Amino acid sequence: MWRYKIKGVCFFKIAQSARRFLLFVLLLILISLNVYEPVFAKNNSVLSVRDSVVRVVNVPFVNGNPIVDLIGYGTGIVVGDSKKQYVLTNRHVAEWSDTVNAIRSLLGSNYDVTVVLYILSEGYSTVRIPVSSGKVTLSNTEDMALISLDTTLKDRKAAVFGESLDLKVTDKVYAIGFPKVAEQLIDKHSYNTTSFETYLHQLFPSDVTDMTVTDGTVSKIRAKIEGCKYVQHEANISPGNSGGPLVDNYGHVIGINTLMSIDQSGTGSKEHYAITVSSIRSFLERNNVSFKTGTVIGGVIKNNFLFIVAAVIVLLIARDYLNEIQKTKVDSGTESAPTTPLNSISDVLTRIYSSPGSDKLMVLTNTDYFIEELKKYYQPEFRNDCRILEKASRGGLGKIILQYQNQKEIPGYSDKITIIEQMVIRCGLSEKDAARAMALFFEMVGWDSSIPGTNTTSAYGTGSTASGSSSAIPISATLRKIYQNADQERLLSDPDYFVEQLSGNYRPEYKDDCRLLEKAARSGLGLIVLQYIRQYASPSDYEADRLSSELCNRSGFSRKEAERAIRLYGDMVGWSL
Repeated sequence: MWRYKIKGVCFFKIAQSARRFLLFVLLLILISLNVYEPVFAKNNSVLSVRDSVVRVVNVPFVNGNPIVDLIGYGTGIVVGDSKKQYVLTNRHVAEWSDTVNAIRSLLGSNYDVTVVLYILSEGYSTVRIPVSSGKVTLSNTEDMALISLDTTLKDRKAAVFGESLDLKVTDKVYAIGFPKVAEQLIDKHSYNTTSFETYLHQLFPSDVTDMTVTDGTVSKIRAKIEGCKYVQHEANISPGNSGGPLVDNYGHVIGINTLMSIDQSGTGSKEHYAITVSSIRSFLERNNVSFKTGTVIGGVIKNNFLFIVAAVIVLLIARDYLNEIQKTKVDSGTESAPTTPLNSISDVLTRIYSSPGSDKLMVLTNTDYFIEELKKYYQPEFRNDCRILEKASRGGLGKIILQYQNQKEIPGYSDKITIIEQMVIRCGLSEKDAARAMALFFEMVGWDSSIPGTNTTSAYGTGSTASGSSSAIPISATLRKIYQNADQERLLSDPDYFVEQLSGNYRPEYKDDCRLLEKAARSGLGLIVLQYIRQYASPSDYEADRLSSELCNRSGFSRKEAERAIRLYGDMVGWSL
């Protein structure tokens, strides 16, 4: 036993020394680097602009029938505010007079020729704008058009514009949009078998994940072509990008991609042009359209960012040293642990958490600290409980408790079952051991540890295991078993098959979750999960939050129900959400 204990202490000190060494290395790197902006913040800022981008499709109709061979398409930028939204794009994307004149010259004046602009965005969302409605404003001098929307797009927000003066040659820029759709192998004449708007979304996928982001540098500012000013850049664009944003490192729109020219000398090099942000802002102001503006982070803030990070690292290192000094005092006898007899593991946990001078925050958030404190009171009869407590701590049970404490809440029955499910999945504990670990942690912080319908309370008070005690098998474990044994792709894409598999494993305690899962499956959640799996990815926190909002809008879920459904699907396929 003592050999095990000594090895554990040595390992802890080695790990602590390694962590401190890594912190020192990171501190030296930060001090030596001449960096003016955090890369991760830059990437997030650029990608967030996709939430302001839509696809614009130009469709001519003759006597009410769409002429699919003459459909035009491009990209647009959402502008305006929470009360009134517009879509900004190129004039040549929204222009209709040339198309109308060409059709009339071919067919004659007896035909009714009209043009409709379709704004396509997330989840088959469509806004239909007939050009005859007077809601489309074309610029007389530059390649810009403004489309007024009757309603705001729930899945899109207004873009933030930068300043022309902030842009310099060699600055990094990004082109965002929907380039050519030649890869979509869909029969252009198949729309008569479905709704025309559904057909458009099939031909022109318009979700955030369908956009491309290309990067390059600014090669020339205020390039003039036919009297108009443009930004020349190296970010690759192609047909379909027209009307889409050119974005800087801060997520600010600094141009509208418009032109692409190919060198005729035979080298095949391309030049890309975007309308300047000053021209864009003037056009919006002339049409009384409000827009958001952003400013580049000041040099002082950028310089101080590294010093702030360095200061945090210094504090972490100092905290490690102080903890080591405190442990040295205990080991040397300056501060000896109390010698009062301990009758149960509950007494041990109470002493660790509630004795004078105990660091409650460290007990819940620092697994190494918690285990070191646990070892001070180790007794052979506590061995099994110590094992499951260590696993639960490493699985984040203490942090879960801290979240409830910060929200001034105490977990109810359903929350307790959810916590047990998480411990089973995260730590590999059995349901009984997970329930045991949860109950011990709850007793430690002074919460009710009982679970209605089980016989675990008396066992937790004595440190033994009650015979005949039972806990509900978590639905997440059942879902995982279904997923591993079924046709996985069909399980996610076919709601009827999913419901059939779920019914075969039904338990009364799953009633509410089964209802929730069936509703989510029929709302297309499985298909969304399947798309992520095919891309070898899982949703980020931001994407999961957006997915929750989409489920609420689609199917009338409450926010809590949507988050529960997404988490259960994630548990089933092995995500960590």
